[in-house]
Amino acid sequence: MAHNDFVITDFEGDPDQSLETRRAKKLPLVDAANLCFSLCLAASQAQQRHLTEYTEHGDLFAASVRQWLTVSVEAFLCGYSRAIAGCCTHPGEPELTGYMLQLFLVEKLLFEFNRMNNDEAALTESSVLILLDLFEQTTLFSIGEE
Repeated sequence: MAHNDFVITDFEGDPDQSLETRRAKKLPLVDAANLCFSLCLAASQAQQRHLTEYTEHGDLFAASVRQWLTVSVEAFLCGYSRAIAGCCTHPGEPELTGYMLQLFLVEKLLFEFNRMNNDEAALTESSVLILLDLFEQTTLFSIGEE
């Protein structure tokens, strides 16, 4: 994150995992869930940075972060859904896709909890709250429905 903006630069997987683990075949939906999680982390970082500088605008900024995250995840999942439609590795039912996406998000969250240190705890806690907010918005996880 730089100058209240971010750039996604990490596409090779978790460098703490072996190359074999990173290259293992998995459902494309796992990568979609990981990208959604990364957006949650970006939103959390932006929110924490802003709140340390402008404490009086906390509620307004939190609402703006949730709105940005909702729009970003919806746009990503909508494009993902169109691109992967009909692929044999993607569940055809939107409800099942939503459940699987939630499962992979929780899996990613648990993985991050397992490896975090104390300095990262606050960021992860904030990300969890944002992620739970996403779960409450069931439309985000009904990808493929028109």
